[in-house]
Amino acid sequence: MRRLTVAFLVLSTLAVPAAALADPPVVEISAMLGTREKRGLDPRLHDFRADLRGLPFRSFRLLGVHSCRLARGDQCGMELPGNAYLYLSTSESTERFMKMHLLLNRDNRPMFNADLTLNHGAVVIIRGPRFEGGSILIGLRAGRAPAEHKGEPDRRGR
Repeated sequence: MRRLTVAFLVLSTLAVPAAALADPPVVEISAMLGTREKRGLDPRLHDFRADLRGLPFRSFRLLGVHSCRLARGDQCGMELPGNAYLYLSTSESTERFMKMHLLLNRDNRPMFNADLTLNHGAVVIIRGPRFEGGSILIGLRAGRAPAEHKGEPDRRGR
């Protein structure tokens, strides 16, 4: 009986895909303010330096970061300055990429509505609403970094 139980456990483990055994990927949402003033790059945005280089702004300041662990079908959102809100939901999550739907609203009106495939480690920058003489920039990055709870924010101090 004992051998039969061990054999069943080994076979049932092999039947589960590797992606299902791993923790769901984490999406990090970074809200930034881009302006034309010559103030430079906020040191907390060093990881985004290459991604921000081609944008028409001279100054970048981090406004907030929100991280969510998202498996297939999970949802996450972040409130942004200027009465805006970013909502994302995943339709597929694999070891290599995530497929998600993004909706950026301002004053309860959609500004940006798109489907996106984001490879792990890749960064996407989206220009959002105007704010304080510049524009809100939204950086999205998918990866395997730890987050506190599925679909809830990672409370890291930045």
